[in-house]
Amino acid sequence: MNQIEGISPILNVADMQRSLEFYVGLLAFENADWGDDDFTGVTRDDCTILLCRSGQGRPGTWIYLGVDDARRLHEHLRSNGANILL
Repeated sequence: MNQIEGISPILNVADMQRSLEFYVGLLAFENADWGDDDFTGVTRDDCTILLCRSGQGRPGTWIYLGVDDARRLHEHLRSNGANILL
């Protein structure tokens, strides 16, 4: 059986700039050079999330991001103003 090399979820976003502020500014992903206001990809540590302002993805989709130190990430995000729902 062939090995899956990667999976890239497509998230539907209402506001691309606000989404990039979150993923790039807060979570330290890097925006794709080819991205635009309707569709882009953000990457970090060989993981990609695709962001689509219309047509693809489904509003309300959830994704799992695994990290090696969740407490440290939580503290970092809170100190940068992230609104974390518990």
